[in-house]
Amino acid sequence: MVLEEEKVQDYINTVNEQDIPLITVEILEAVVKRGSTSSSPGSDLVTYDLMKLFGARTLQALVHLYNLSIKQGSFYTEWKKAKIYALKKPSGGYRGISLLSVLGKTLEKIVYFHLRQAIKIPEEQFAFKGTDLALSRFFGWLKERPLEVHYCVFLDVVKAFDRVSHTKLLEILMNEQVPPWLVRWIKSFLQDRSARIGNFSYSLVNGVPQGCVLSPMLFCVYIKYLLLDIDSSVFRQGYADDLVFGSRSGPGSINKLQRTLNSIHQRATSLGVQFDIGVKKSAAMWISLNKNIRKPSKPLLKLGGKFIPWTSIYKYLGVLLDNRLTMKEEVTKRIKDGAKRNLLIFRLKTCTTRTLRSLWIGYCRSAVTYGLKHYWFHLSQALQDKISAFFTVSAKKIVGIPTWSKNVISLQLAAIDSAEVFVGNTLCVEQS
Repeated sequence: MVLEEEKVQDYINTVNEQDIPLITVEILEAVVKRGSTSSSPGSDLVTYDLMKLFGARTLQALVHLYNLSIKQGSFYTEWKKAKIYALKKPSGGYRGISLLSVLGKTLEKIVYFHLRQAIKIPEEQFAFKGTDLALSRFFGWLKERPLEVHYCVFLDVVKAFDRVSHTKLLEILMNEQVPPWLVRWIKSFLQDRSARIGNFSYSLVNGVPQGCVLSPMLFCVYIKYLLLDIDSSVFRQGYADDLVFGSRSGPGSINKLQRTLNSIHQRATSLGVQFDIGVKKSAAMWISLNKNIRKPSKPLLKLGGKFIPWTSIYKYLGVLLDNRLTMKEEVTKRIKDGAKRNLLIFRLKTCTTRTLRSLWIGYCRSAVTYGLKHYWFHLSQALQDKISAFFTVSAKKIVGIPTWSKNVISLQLAAIDSAEVFVGNTLCVEQS
C-alpha cells in the first residue's frame, strides 16, 4: 500500500501548470444555467436558484476560487461536509440522503467534463446510458436465440460506494493516464471527508462520497476491469454496481460461466469489492423463451467458495423477470402500482380534462409502461388485454364517461393512444 501511494505521489509531482485548463465565467454560467432548481442545498444554504442571481463580480470571484482549487489541487474543506437525512423506504428500513454544498457540486460538474474525456468506460457499463438501453441490450441477448436456455448470474456489490479504496482508485486513474493535475485534485476531493446525522458527526476514511456528481463515474472506473477481458461467449453487462453475466446452453457453457465467475472474484478481491450473495441481491436464474422446453437442471455455481442460490423470479433494473419470461408478475405489479396512482389523481375533482390527462401520462402511464416495449410482443394475449384495459378505463375516468362506453371513443376523447399504439410509437421513435 505504501509503494502504491508513493507511485501515485510521484505521478502527481509531474504536474505541469501549463496543462491545467482554466475555468471562465462563460463556462460557469453555462453550468449554473443547467443546474436543477429542485436540488437541495448543503449547510451553506446556497441553491442553484440563488446562483442564477449572482452578479458579474460574484461570478468572477467564484471563478477565481475554482481556478485556485484546480491549480493547487485542493478541494475546499467545507464542501466536503455532508449533511445526511434518513428517509424511510416503502419496503422497510431507511435510506440516507446526503446533502452537499451546491457550490462544490458546481465545481464537480466542471471537473466531470475533463474526467469524462480522460477515461474510457467499457461499452458494457450502462450507468451513464440509462436503464432503457441496458434493458434493451439484455432482452436483445435473450431474443437472439429464443429456443435456447440462458443461464444468468446477477451480482450486487455490497455497500458499493463505501468500500472503494482511495489509493487503489488513484492508482487506476494513474494507469488510465488521467492528467496528473486531475489526479491530484481528485485525491484532495476524496480525503478528509465527514458527514453529520443530527448531532452525530463521523469521518469518511474510504469510499467515494454519496450524493456527489463525480462519485458514479469514479466508481465505474474502479470496477471497470470486472467487465473487461472476459470470454467473448459470455454475456456481461453492468449498471453501476448491478452486474449480470450469462451463457447459453451448449457444450462447456456452464464451465465458461464458472471460470468467468472465478476471474471476477479474483479481481473483486484485489479491489476489496464484495458481493451480496442472496436471492434478492446476487442470484442465478435460467431464462428461456421456448415454451416447449423442459425445466433445465440447475448446475452448481460458486463465487468465492459460496454457492450462488437459484431463483425463479429476479428483479433486474426494476423489472421482474421469470424463467419463461411470461412477465406475469411484472405486469401485475405494474398495473397494481398504476391503479394506486390513478386513485390519487382522480381525487382531484377541480382539475380540467387536459390537466388530468397530463398528470396521468406523466405519473400513472409511466409507471405501467416502464420497460414495456422490451417484452410487449411476447406477452400472452391475456396480459396484453390487461394492460390495454388499464389504458381504456383510465381514459374513461379522465373524460368522465361511463365505464360501459366504447373503448375507442374514450381513448379518442381523452386524446390517449392505446397500449398497442403507444408501444409501436415508442419503437418507431427509437428506430428513427
